[in-house]
Amino acid sequence: PHNPDAADRSMAYATNHCFERSAVVPERKVLEVAMRHAVGTSDTTSIRHRFEQAQFIQGERDGRRVVTTREVLAEEKRMLDFARAGRGAHAPLASGEAITPIDPRLTDEQREAVRHVLESPDGVIVVRGGAGVGKTTMMSEAVAQIEARGKRV
Repeated sequence: PHNPDAADRSMAYATNHCFERSAVVPERKVLEVAMRHAVGTSDTTSIRHRFEQAQFIQGERDGRRVVTTREVLAEEKRMLDFARAGRGAHAPLASGEAITPIDPRLTDEQREAVRHVLESPDGVIVVRGGAGVGKTTMMSEAVAQIEARGKRV
């Protein structure tokens, strides 16, 4: 069936779904989600046509075609500008004071990450680590330390 409204709804759904947590996604993923959403209401030709009309920003990553939207790109830029503006712009939450862990089970790396959060003068602080290394535990400690200093998180 050829139903332009269904194709539009499916492409809108796919766009919202795919870019909810990712700034850049494979073109195939957007088409796949839209086509699955359109089953019984639209056809692949209509979905592909709507995809082309959507004016995604296209590129290539690792030999695969990827896309993003102007809105996602603008949001990414706002976040980067916010982070850059906050570099060195704040008083650290804890500076030069002894930081006694509230959770004694923290590893040395987790303690160091908490210290990084508490002593940073930046408005945005990034903590990266692989799955299962204890980021959530470390952040629970950081929140407890911040609140122990009278700040609300």
